[in-house]
Amino acid sequence: MGTSVSVRSGWSPYDIFIGFEYQKQIHQHLFFSAVELGARRSFYQSEMYPRISLGWNYFLLKRDKFQLGPGFQYMYSNLNVGSENESLHQWHEFDLDLRFQTNGRIKFYVFPYVGWSSENYRDAITETKVSQGTIGYGCIIGVGYGF
Repeated sequence: MGTSVSVRSGWSPYDIFIGFEYQKQIHQHLFFSAVELGARRSFYQSEMYPRISLGWNYFLLKRDKFQLGPGFQYMYSNLNVGSENESLHQWHEFDLDLRFQTNGRIKFYVFPYVGWSSENYRDAITETKVSQGTIGYGCIIGVGYGF
């Protein structure tokens, strides 16, 4: 059983994030939440925007020096786009992941993820609400301290 706080960085095909993660582990179950700040990786959208994450992992393989197991996470982010016609884009992501994490006071972890990503926004031209979904993927790495 343990608690840890870490700095993490996330990558997806269009975005880069950096933030903090809080973990609580009870036996093989790891519960985590994270707050991050993201940047679009395109030249025409250089705005920063927030993302919050909640997740759970179950470590099937637990050794003295590391743990490995599948999990689930939900991530929410939003970005205000446009100048005259402001448009709030919202993303809801439901992902499966595979987390590798070291044990000890200093923890290192990495977990690739894949899942469903839903984007919602109001079209500035037609003034209609648009919702679209796709398969999303990415990877998160972090380093933290357990206490």
